[in-house]
Parts: sequence; C-alpha cells; structure tokens
Amino acid sequence: MQEFNVIYMNDYYYKKDIPHISCVYMLINGIELNYIGETSNICSRISGHRAYEQRKQFDKIYYLKVKDKKKRQQIEEKLIKEFYPKWNYYNVLREMYEIPVFIENCTHR
Repeated sequence: MQEFNVIYMNDYYYKKDIPHISCVYMLINGIELNYIGETSNICSRISGHRAYEQRKQFDKIYYLKVKDKKKRQQIEEKLIKEFYPKWNYYNVLREMYEIPVFIENCTHR
C-alpha cells in the first residue's frame, strides 16, 4: 500500500515547494482534517485554495500520487465518505440548497 506524503505549510511557503503531480490530497489544520480533493496538478490546485479561499486555513497537505483520474476519483470518494471533512460537506449542502456564495459571510442582526 502506498503511503501519503506530507507538505508542511507556513506563512513563507513557496509554490516551487509543491510538486506538479496528479494526486488525491487532504488539507489539514492542526489535527483537523478539513478537505479531501483530487487533482491533475496539486501545485495549481493548492495555489487556488490559497488565493481564492482565504477563509480556509490549513497547515499541512497530505497527498497520494495517483495518475489515473478514475482511480483518483474513487479514492477521493471513499476517503470523503469515511472521514466527512467539513469543507467537502459544506459545499455539498450549499449546492443542494442552492445557497449563493455571497450569503456565506452575512451576519444576522
């Protein structure tokens, strides 16, 4: 069985430190597993998480190199069902109930 590799993130991480590989990955903050995804290029995907989704904090990335897209999707689905990462299920609920993105940060008075 292949083991997950780990990248430790910090305020000074550099894009060059992240490999350009196809993989299944997990975003972890402290000891909390927050997100599981799959990608054909983890470097680009992590850059997207960091730039677009600033509310998502993570300090470690675990990744498993998998070239085949169908296999990546199968592993991703199995891991999500096993661990229920909060960001994966938040997005599922938002899509199910068609909640617009802009409402996420609103507060009720």
